[in-house]
Order: sequence, then C-alpha cells, then structure tokens
Amino acid sequence: SIGDLHEELARHIMQTTGQAWAPYLVTYQVGTHRRYGLDKMWVALQQWRSSRLHEWHLLAVPVYAMPVGSDNLHLTAEGYWLLGEYIARAIHWSQYRKQGKWRPLEPVDVAWSSTHIDVRFYVPCKPLVIDSALCATVAHAGFVIRDGADVVLDIISNVAVLSDDTVRITLSAPAPAAATLTHARGKPGDANLGGPVGGPRSNVRDSHGLYDTALS
Repeated sequence: SIGDLHEELARHIMQTTGQAWAPYLVTYQVGTHRRYGLDKMWVALQQWRSSRLHEWHLLAVPVYAMPVGSDNLHLTAEGYWLLGEYIARAIHWSQYRKQGKWRPLEPVDVAWSSTHIDVRFYVPCKPLVIDSALCATVAHAGFVIRDGADVVLDIISNVAVLSDDTVRITLSAPAPAAATLTHARGKPGDANLGGPVGGPRSNVRDSHGLYDTALS
C-alpha cells in the first residue's frame, strides 16, 4: 500500500539524514489512461483519495497539463522542468512556508438541479479561470455527464465560472438520478493520446501561475 511505501521510505531517509521528522511523499496525478485505450482513471482517482486521506501525501499537480513528446506519453524537457516547479511549490508551501498541507485545485462540493450543476472547488489561488492557457480547448472545459450505465449524455449546453471558486454547468435537459459528472477523464471516441493538447484534460485552472517566474 502507499502507506507501507511511505513508512519504508521515511525510515530509510530519517536513518540516513538523522532528521527527526518524516518527509512528505509528493506525487503528481497521472493522466494518460486514454493513451492506453482506457476509459477509466482508477489510478488517478486513488492518488487523489490518498492525498485527502493522508497528511503526509502531497498531490502536487495533475500531469495532463505538462507538455509531452512525440510519443504522447512522456514529458518533454520543459514538461519535466514545469513538473519540478509544481512539486517544489507543494513542498515549499507545506514544509517551509508552513501554510498547512498543500492541496491542488480540486472539487469540494457538487450541487445538482434540473437546470444546472454547480461545482465548488478548493482554489489554491483565486480566482478560478476557464481558458486554454495550460491545455488546448476541450469540449465543455473537460466536464462530461454519464448515465447510470456510464454512457455519455449530450446534455451540457454551457460551462462558465460562477464565482471565484465555483463553475456552473448548464443543462439542456435534466440529468437522470443515477448520472455522474466526470472531469478531465475524456470519453469513448477520444484519441488515444496523453498530454495537454490531445489527451484527457481540463480548461479549469486557478490563478497561481500568474505569480511564479522561472529564470533559466
């Protein structure tokens, strides 16, 4: 389990360095399930759940926003550099700035009605934004509604920012009772690619990047 992995790593690191505190386990969230022809994103979801369950697990960023190479899977040199920047931010925030445990942009509440769905997010740096600055434009900003049989429903008519931390998804018809809402998962028929241009992705972001400058 990830708990066993962290316990073993922490023991070795503390013995080697002599430090009295266990280090964080920092990961990124995988995002290339469609690259392998998969419609499910079990690993990404379990990573997110683990980060919410364990105080020592920092989930820095979803990797779908990082540039990929010609194989549409592995990151480019710039992609790995950017990934390192996000990981450094998570560690700095949690361990050095002492701002509490780092949390990425993530949903915290969903309110359904017959005409719309409001998704409220934890936003590290407000306001919430929908644009193509990080990822190529994708239909409905990456939101998809599926019925109880996991079949995609074409009932989203609009997606827009409602407030600094909430997105409103307007519906053309009421969603069935067993419907589910997915985000950055993609859907059947999408290309089997990864990355911010052709892979499963989102156009929803926070505004944190407006304040970071990287100098080469």
